[in-house]
Amino acid sequence: ISSTCTVFAESEVISQQKDTSTVNVLTGLAFERTHYTPENIQELIDKIDDATMDVFYSYLTKQILDNPEFSDRLNVNDAESFLGMYMLLDSQKQADIFGGVLAAAAANPDNAQALQTLCTLLSYGTGGITITPDNFVKLFPALDTQIILGAMMGIPASEQMPFDVPGLITLAGEEAMQSVYDALAESMKTMQVNDQIFVALLSTLSADDPAFVQLEEKLYSMAPQIDATYKSVMATLEDAEEAAPASVNFYAKDFASKDAIEEFIKTYNETRKDDKDELSYTDMVGILMSSVTSIVNAISYVLIAFVSISLVVSSIMIGIITYISVLERTKEIGILRAMGASKRDISRVFNAETLIVGFAAGVLGILVTVVLCLPINLIVRALTDIPTLTAAVPLLGGILLIAVSVGLTVLAGFIPAKGASKKDPVVALRTE
Repeated sequence: ISSTCTVFAESEVISQQKDTSTVNVLTGLAFERTHYTPENIQELIDKIDDATMDVFYSYLTKQILDNPEFSDRLNVNDAESFLGMYMLLDSQKQADIFGGVLAAAAANPDNAQALQTLCTLLSYGTGGITITPDNFVKLFPALDTQIILGAMMGIPASEQMPFDVPGLITLAGEEAMQSVYDALAESMKTMQVNDQIFVALLSTLSADDPAFVQLEEKLYSMAPQIDATYKSVMATLEDAEEAAPASVNFYAKDFASKDAIEEFIKTYNETRKDDKDELSYTDMVGILMSSVTSIVNAISYVLIAFVSISLVVSSIMIGIITYISVLERTKEIGILRAMGASKRDISRVFNAETLIVGFAAGVLGILVTVVLCLPINLIVRALTDIPTLTAAVPLLGGILLIAVSVGLTVLAGFIPAKGASKKDPVVALRTE
């Protein structure tokens, strides 16, 4: 590998930007950070992903727990602030607080008639459900939000009803409600902040409020790059000092080039004294090929296992057939021995037969495979649209397969042939 180093003259626009660090030379505008207000901060939030906002909400939850500057914003002092915070609670906590306010209102005997009237009027909007002071809490999960708010705030006078019907907040009394307000405020301070609580908190802040400034700075730091800065412009202009690339992609033209690049990186790392200066790399092609090779090897091992089983079974069958042939030709063996054939000659007869069988089977198998490759190639090419894809039996592979076939048949017939050579000629001649 040969490497060259060329020193380029610095770009004119980069030099101009370095000379003017306060103005963006691409736009002619000064580098300035965008500041947001409670009214338009949603524009900043929209640029932040949900996972980052969850981190911000966790940060704000901790601030509410530890910083009075935030926790005091959630104080509940009147019916309006109470309802605003109340609607942010989950249904179970809403039901608990509602039950407490209803109990405080029912504790005063003077409120009995007003409570009954309130429940009767609210029942008209339930679609047939009759509400009473006794079953109101049990029916709470099935009631519409508007009915709950009506029960809390009361029903104003109208053409059909010439008088106001006080709600539970009024009937419970200021002293009882103050304890409810305090309990709700404490409950809000221990809740995990979500988008609704954040919006409620924003409604209590102004643009110059230190608490809002802190939140706006935190959100801005968590948002992706929004405003152009000196560094971001220099990186965009590909200034070497500011770009600081985290990685470089090399595309080798062939496998030999890829191996050469790997060797170059290895040699470079060996000359580094500090591990921090070493180059780490990921060979995507190597990983891909390794995965493909592993899959192919696994399939090959499975196929070899099946083929091995079939070879063992076929060898046993050849041995059995040879043994049966020996039994059927026992008299012939006796005649050959009587004519002067030696034990070795008898063994050679049967070994020659198994050799011929193995050779014929191997040749037949190769010929059938070669013939079948023709339609298989046509089918595979039609299915894959790869005209160069070809299955073929290599000459050396075919010869080796025939040799394996011959070897296995001779090995399978060796024991029966040995047994045939050991038969007594006299006994063999007497066999019918």
